[in-house]
Amino acid sequence: MSGSTKDNIQDAATGKEQEKITPPDFTQLKKQPLFHDIIQSIGLSLGEIGASGDHLDLGLLRWQFSPEARLKLTGKTLITPPIETLAASSKLKRQLWQLLQEHSV
Repeated sequence: MSGSTKDNIQDAATGKEQEKITPPDFTQLKKQPLFHDIIQSIGLSLGEIGASGDHLDLGLLRWQFSPEARLKLTGKTLITPPIETLAASSKLKRQLWQLLQEHSV
């Protein structure tokens, strides 16, 4: 497979993943205790966070929300399920903490 074809397939996959991203509702997020715990664990305060279209800007990290119940950290983009889904699942919370620790965010 040529490099160009491989890039096109990768771009298409990334595009499909991006379509699933839901814009964060920063007002609702601020009401979630787990959100505060996550923000504190990476050394930020609410004043240092910006909502920007399809993601939260955490400085060196972009946080996006997907309806899928899986976590992913690639480069400096963290993709998680909605905060309510995370809060309801001890397994997902554990995976999130491990992911953040492994990548020293």
